[in-house]
Amino acid sequence: GASDLRGSGQILNAWNYLFDNQTVAGTVNLSSSYFDLNQFMTEDVPAAGATAAEAPAEDVIPVPENMDMTINANFEKVKYTTYELNNLDGKIIVKNDVAKLQDCTAGILGGQVALNGEYNTQNLAKPSFNMDMAMQNMGFKESFQNFVTVKTLAPVAQLMDGKFNTTLSMSGLLGKDMTPDFTTLSAAGFLETVSAIFNNFKPMSAIADKLNIEYLKKMELGNTKNWFEVKNGSVTVKPFNVQVRDIAMIIGGSHSLSNEMAYSITTKTPRKALEKSGLGAVNSGLNLLSKEASKLGVNIAQGEFINVRFDLTGS
Repeated sequence: GASDLRGSGQILNAWNYLFDNQTVAGTVNLSSSYFDLNQFMTEDVPAAGATAAEAPAEDVIPVPENMDMTINANFEKVKYTTYELNNLDGKIIVKNDVAKLQDCTAGILGGQVALNGEYNTQNLAKPSFNMDMAMQNMGFKESFQNFVTVKTLAPVAQLMDGKFNTTLSMSGLLGKDMTPDFTTLSAAGFLETVSAIFNNFKPMSAIADKLNIEYLKKMELGNTKNWFEVKNGSVTVKPFNVQVRDIAMIIGGSHSLSNEMAYSITTKTPRKALEKSGLGAVNSGLNLLSKEASKLGVNIAQGEFINVRFDLTGS
């Protein structure tokens, strides 16, 4: 097709690999200005005059056997399924049915990604992966729309405008479609919001209504740092601090892969902010908090700040 490929290097024991099933070894340097990987992921030969590559078959891609090869890759543009990667650079070591990625970097969706890890097909029925990943300047909504991992682990990303950086380590098994089997996934990492705004997030709208503070309905996270862990089918976000104008918050909790959530938001709200929100509403603002506190024998008539914990449950 339109793909081009240039190479150099050394291949050892090729004759015995072809005819005696021995191990082929060597180092190969590959480069390309454009490489459509989809055309190399199907066994069907394109019909004469065909211009579009067929979609890749959903099947496990085995790491070639009897190889001890190092591949140094430098590709200006790679098309893989629906993704376009720019300036792909790195090293792949193929040995013992394992493909190890070393210092692989690429541009994707306007951001950057770096990978170190391995893809293992020693047991072809249960292919596995172990990967360290770093992503920079990635868009929340773009990542939700394009990455099945983000869509499954962080569905809230679809409601967020802005960018993030993340570093994480993850391991587990892969399904036949080469996507992670999330029931086996273990991951831990760090997420930094470069800029993030929650829009149309119903829990925050409910909190804004209870406190009668309108600006909480559009929550700007700013530059937050968040630690998370994925284990036993659950995503845990360790408590982190957020300042929304004059209201301090601590947010943390967990949600399952079936999206059942158990989160806590603790707010430290200045009394003057609640007083500005108006005293007329019986079921919101300072009146609501005073009524709820009095049920527990607590008088919140004094004090510069009022602390409230909101528990978020449901789907």
